[in-house]
Amino acid sequence: MRCTFTLRQAEPHSRSKPFPSSPL
Repeated sequence: MRCTFTLRQAEPHSRSKPFPSSPL
């Protein structure tokens, strides 16, 4: 969840689509 949260913050458009298969 932590990574997902960071990604969502970094990429607002990520909210519309699911985070990438390979998180940072």
